[in-house]
Amino acid sequence: MNIRAIRFGLALLSAALAPGLAVAAAAPVSILGVWLTNDNSEVTIAACPEEYCGVLTRVAKSPADYAKLSPADKKAVDAQVPAMFPDSKNKDAALRTRSLVGLKMFVVHTTKNPTVFEGTLYNPQDGGTYDGNLQVEGPDKILLSGCMFKVLCKSQEWTRVTPAK
Repeated sequence: MNIRAIRFGLALLSAALAPGLAVAAAAPVSILGVWLTNDNSEVTIAACPEEYCGVLTRVAKSPADYAKLSPADKKAVDAQVPAMFPDSKNKDAALRTRSLVGLKMFVVHTTKNPTVFEGTLYNPQDGGTYDGNLQVEGPDKILLSGCMFKVLCKSQEWTRVTPAK
């Protein structure tokens, strides 16, 4: 094999590997921003002393529950009046009157994998706090997973409210 053939082969190999290298070198997607949950509530992820925190900034009522409300209560729900959204399922009875609006839902920190964040998650649907993780699935999708005893796990895929630019 002559030197030209070797150089040509190396050039082809470099060209074939270049797209993969570009993807690996791409900047990680930011998790900061407002995310829409499965029940149409909104969680805002921001930097915090623990690294990243998710705060429930808009709570959605199910259409069936909303339909049962009086006009005055509908107005209060639409305005996100904190008293309309008590943390009624909290395992700690003393916390059941606090509002879900503005509640810190999770704290996560970076890992060796730039698309995975680990931490603790609070689930207001059952009042439990769980070990869990947040995984970036794309610029506008994240998967939040919480586990009890590292075996019983549930996940939700969230969508960014305002798409990343």
